[in-house]
Amino acid sequence: MLAAQGLPDYGTPFVGRETDLRRIDRVVAEGATLVSLVGPGGIGKTRLAVEHARLSARDVPVGFCELTPARTAEDVSGAMVAALALAAEAGPTHADSATRVGLGLARLGRAVIVVNNVEHVAAVAPFTIGVWRTLAPDVRFVVTSREPLRLPGEAVISVAALDTEGARSAALELLHARIPPGLSLSAADEETLAELIGRLGGQPLAIELVAAHLPLVSARTMLERFDAAHLGDVAPSALEWAWGLLAPAEQEALRQMSAFAASFTRDAARAVVRLPDDTDLEPVIDSLVHKRLLVPLRQGGDRLSCVESMRERGEILLHAVADDVEAVHARHRGYYLDRCAAWAAAIHGHEGLAALSALAAEHDNLHAVLRRALEHRPRDRADVEVALRAVLALHPVLALRSPLAVQIAMLDDVVAAASAFSDVTSSAAFARLLHERGYAFRYRGRMDECTRDLERALALARDLDDRALVGLTLVTLSTVHGLRGQPAEEQSMLEEALSIAKADGLARLEGVASSALGVNAVRRGALDDALPLLDRALAIVRSVGDRRFEGIVLTQRGALELEQNRVAESVRSFEQAIAIHTEVGNRRFEATATGNLSIAHHLLGDLGAARRGYLDALGRLEHLGERRFHAYYVAYLALLDLEENRLAEARSGLNRALSALRPIADPRYEGIATAALAGERMLSGDDDEARALLDEAREVLADAGDPLILPLVEVYEGIFEVVEGSHAEGARREELLARARVRAERLTTLPADDVRLANRTLLRLLAPFAAAVAPPAQKAAPQRKTAKPMAAPKKAAPKKKAVPKKVASKKAVPKKAPKKAAPKKAAPKKAAPKKAAPKKAAPRKAAPRKAAPKKAAPKKAAPKKAAPKKAAPKKAAPKKAAPKKAAPKKAVPKKAAAPEKRTASKKGAPKRKNAP
Repeated sequence: MLAAQGLPDYGTPFVGRETDLRRIDRVVAEGATLVSLVGPGGIGKTRLAVEHARLSARDVPVGFCELTPARTAEDVSGAMVAALALAAEAGPTHADSATRVGLGLARLGRAVIVVNNVEHVAAVAPFTIGVWRTLAPDVRFVVTSREPLRLPGEAVISVAALDTEGARSAALELLHARIPPGLSLSAADEETLAELIGRLGGQPLAIELVAAHLPLVSARTMLERFDAAHLGDVAPSALEWAWGLLAPAEQEALRQMSAFAASFTRDAARAVVRLPDDTDLEPVIDSLVHKRLLVPLRQGGDRLSCVESMRERGEILLHAVADDVEAVHARHRGYYLDRCAAWAAAIHGHEGLAALSALAAEHDNLHAVLRRALEHRPRDRADVEVALRAVLALHPVLALRSPLAVQIAMLDDVVAAASAFSDVTSSAAFARLLHERGYAFRYRGRMDECTRDLERALALARDLDDRALVGLTLVTLSTVHGLRGQPAEEQSMLEEALSIAKADGLARLEGVASSALGVNAVRRGALDDALPLLDRALAIVRSVGDRRFEGIVLTQRGALELEQNRVAESVRSFEQAIAIHTEVGNRRFEATATGNLSIAHHLLGDLGAARRGYLDALGRLEHLGERRFHAYYVAYLALLDLEENRLAEARSGLNRALSALRPIADPRYEGIATAALAGERMLSGDDDEARALLDEAREVLADAGDPLILPLVEVYEGIFEVVEGSHAEGARREELLARARVRAERLTTLPADDVRLANRTLLRLLAPFAAAVAPPAQKAAPQRKTAKPMAAPKKAAPKKKAVPKKVASKKAVPKKAPKKAAPKKAAPKKAAPKKAAPKKAAPRKAAPRKAAPKKAAPKKAAPKKAAPKKAAPKKAAPKKAAPKKAAPKKAVPKKAAAPEKRTASKKGAPKRKNAP
């Protein structure tokens, strides 16, 4: 929620613009959502916009976004994100930053946002503010600019100088409101001031400066100075004249303060500004604050912001002397590089929250250092080193709060600049830079680039014998192997990292490696090994004061508790983690913990809370550009849709998830989504494609290296049984439904939360048939140990007929229904063994194409070959079954329907095969 305290604090009453406020209210009442306050610098546009927002804060949230440092459309979107701490709703993964920010603004509902000094980036307004208005129609944008944006529906209000006519004019009202208390004016002074204000044209900033100077300079003297200034050929503007009113020390201070981006502290001003003759800067700052040329920012404590018109004039004057600008910029970068590097080093300790807060506050100034270093021409080695130091100091905040595209673009620029200097690319700082970019690539889903950067960073760290960086890079690189279903390689790297941490006394690295080993144990299905590792990691990071990583370990612990079916405990862990992530500002992990909490709600049956949480997590991740976890929660939301029988939504979500997961090469979640899509296809009536997809899912999940997830396939086999049973009659119907019931009850007790989550759909499908299913204690007891063998001994012949029955019922051929009712189930049962064998990498590309024929063939040849095939399947049946089924295909009269189904199944299976 935005709040009024995000607005600048002027500390003085608002006067003289009541008519303009009423004009804004009028266009707003007429429906305007973009109000542009247009006028020259110093005319009072910002003060007017802020006052409108302050009054609006009684009814709606408000915010303030400063665009002075912005140069590009990405900068504009980044400034809005930073100002309002936005998270966007779920949207297309290819959406640009403006679209994602617009979706985030839409989540605010009714709100008023002041966007200040847009003239710097007016050219990109259609691609930023224009997009935001479309996506967030309930947000009112009040823009200050020196020119209209020329966007459709823009309400332009020209902000003119104050009225100077009469003894009660708005200009005189402002003057008297700003005159220092206790200062008395004679009638002659009043008359002189009225004449001076008239000649200044009612310019508010100039009037404020006149009032501030009255204790020091008489009204008559100021009028005489103004007349003298206008004797030349070119008369100065009111602002130029007002600049002339300032004392030399004030002018010099403002000239050098133009090096700051957006805002700065008094301490920074003392480090950067050098006044002649060692003049004390503090009284000069106080005087500029008194004259309203430096504005305190309420949110930033002692932070100050320079009035833009005066900052611009100071910048022009500063750049007029090349030696001066270089000296001032050198002091500016020296101050920020030293302090920000120290803060960046402190973020993992007890002072981490304060360090992160300080880094975030100086983001604009540090980014200005980086930009100047990269823009300098000719660029030399010193510039590259400055850029490298700046981006490494910036990265802790970028990694927590900025969109990945912004992070990666910044890191790419520095890597490219450094590549020209071999001694830089062989440094420890460059190795860290590669590690940070690899880390960002991982969350972006660019796994090949991630691996390349991390392996290069690891080799360089080993060459430099930087053991701390070696250990950290091993941990980060190990997760890539874990995602790719290579838990042994992952564990080997983590054990090496842990060994380094213990040998060198690197406590935090020990905590990080222990937590990663805990996650690895979960992937391997060794849940009992995982908890002690995560608890050890939690104790270590708490002892070193790493609040950020404490939240991460709590998130991991909650995920383990979900796997262990300790759902209530996982809720507590996730809630604690979310509180810490929010406190730290770790937006990525706040989103993932929110998504995991939604899984817990889903398992507990609170589907409304689960849906809201999934959407919330997706929105945050979408804004950050995080593709991997985003794909996960798209799949989980689709599982919820499947459970609620929203088949079209489920299919759309699962296809989107798969399109994102395949390039990432994450077999676990690719298998989960593929299996769920098989279930959706069966429920939608396309059993051929469903069976082909389930075979594919079985194969993919076998590659994931996680034994706990393998029973997921049984969930969807149970769904197949329910669908077939619903079309069957008599004993066959009872058998199929009872088998599915036994399967569902057993799966409910398994540890993997993904299996139990999918099993909810199977339980829902079984609910209407509860009365038709015999008590599981009688019918299911002997078959409880394993789902596959339970019908094998008795039902050999029927199993072969199951496929034809399925076809018959689907094709609406009633006469053959009784005949093929029993055989129906055989095909699904044989499907599992047949596809379990082809887990080989080489055949995988050919498998999909044969999946459909294999299943189509049994349907036609089942009646006569049922008995013989029952003996063979237990060993090499899958391999020899194919030839046998090739011949029957031609003998079956119903062949006309088969080609259609093959086409469908071919569409399903190849999806994955083309991914690599």
